[in-house]
Amino acid sequence: MIATDCARRMSVPSELAALGKFSGFKSEPLHDSRKMKVENQAIESMMKTWAESDYKLFFPNASMYRVFLDKIKDLDYRPEDVESFSIALAGFQGEKEFSRKSGLYLSALMNNCKEDGFVIHTTHLSEPISNLGFRNRRNIVVEGDLGTFVGSEMENGTITVHGSGMHVGQDMSGGRIIIEGDCHKAGSNMQGGEIIIHGSIRESPKSSGEYCGIGFETHGGKITVVGDCKNCQNVGGGDITIGGDVEAVGMRNNGAIIRIGGSVTKELGRWMWDGEIHVEGDIPKVITEFGGGKIFHKGKLVVDYPRSYPGSSNKTIELP
Repeated sequence: MIATDCARRMSVPSELAALGKFSGFKSEPLHDSRKMKVENQAIESMMKTWAESDYKLFFPNASMYRVFLDKIKDLDYRPEDVESFSIALAGFQGEKEFSRKSGLYLSALMNNCKEDGFVIHTTHLSEPISNLGFRNRRNIVVEGDLGTFVGSEMENGTITVHGSGMHVGQDMSGGRIIIEGDCHKAGSNMQGGEIIIHGSIRESPKSSGEYCGIGFETHGGKITVVGDCKNCQNVGGGDITIGGDVEAVGMRNNGAIIRIGGSVTKELGRWMWDGEIHVEGDIPKVITEFGGGKIFHKGKLVVDYPRSYPGSSNKTIELP
């Protein structure tokens, strides 16, 4: 039975007392926690398999994930034990590949569990958890921020993050991801499912120079951003709604329906081949290198050309 978000957040497992108070969940590395006596046998087993898992740092995510699944397949534990283990992770900070290992290990624990309904805590960690929700099929609530790659290759279920995330929904095929804060990138190579971002998609100091926004082969699914979005480009399909402003939108759009509640401040429809863009705010007066598709401004169709293809003759369009 899946507990409600409120009920799960109000109920922290009693095993946490055995794991210590962790200084009020402050962001401090607490390496002594793994030396503490833990009464819960399930958490002892998780700590043991964490330490003994035979993985190599150069393993791709899928290989590391399979190593963890094989190691924990016979463990007997419940969602409450996984929650407690997320607290105990503070004691492993500083290990090589902590961010990636912790996310993939937790993902394996949750997908392998016979029950559903998980709460993961991150506010007490100074090092972020990355790759949480890898190939996810469960219902997860995260209390705090996450690092890169939230819900990569996600298949089903839900991930609700009461904080921020970095790259969200890469290679996602199903399920729903909800980010209450900001993120850096969403929907790369997304095939299906839904992403909802209540904040904005904006640049992060930790991802300087990387593409920031929605796109890079987003083929399907639905993405909703309540705030602003840096870019919305290289999309091949899907349904995208952005409530605020966007700097550049529509580059290489090949069939997506994109709705912008605010303005497009720099570039619109460059190398666009198909699909639709609807903008409620201001748009540039000149559209350069436009191939095909439709553009609507404040509900009015202002550009309408047949589907084009990469390398075809592109047009410069002046708007009134």
